[in-house]
Amino acid sequence: MGTDYMPASMTGLKESAMKKLIPTLCLCCLPGIVQANEKPYLDIGASMTEYDSDGLPDVAELENFRVKAGTHFSRYLGLEVHLLFGASGDDLTSSGVEYDVDTDLIYGFLGRVQYPIQRANVYFLGGYSYGEFSAESNNSAFSNQTGRESSLSYGFGADYKIYKKIHFNVDYMLYFSDDNFDFSGVSAGVRWVIGR
Repeated sequence: MGTDYMPASMTGLKESAMKKLIPTLCLCCLPGIVQANEKPYLDIGASMTEYDSDGLPDVAELENFRVKAGTHFSRYLGLEVHLLFGASGDDLTSSGVEYDVDTDLIYGFLGRVQYPIQRANVYFLGGYSYGEFSAESNNSAFSNQTGRESSLSYGFGADYKIYKKIHFNVDYMLYFSDDNFDFSGVSAGVRWVIGR
């Protein structure tokens, strides 16, 4: 049971496609940031995430440091880039076997549809994410490994303006999902609007 709890590694063809897709998406982000009607922004916060895999004895609860950078094309449309770094993993035990699960890195490119309500914005996010997860076990039959996955992602959240260019943000994201595992989480952070 311990050897198959991580999702299967991407094939060489899938990795090659991702390597081509990521730089293309980065280039697509730049014109939006420069030409947006509203100022770009940076959001720094924390995420409480869950890694739910068929091969694990329980759901792994992981803590992550998250950075978001984004911009608005209009009052209703925007683009965000998410980066999550593992801050604290989770130790699971089943029948004397211990598993140590961690998030190595997650990044996603997400479109944003939002609706302003006075000092707040409620929004929906949808796009594509890539992630790396690692695991170790004291089971001699278990090979320490790193699992890689890419998936369509979606979520929703809200921003609230607390002072001039400073906003409080909270959202829920489902970054990865397939028949064998889900990776999702709730995040909170502070957003700064860049520029005058």
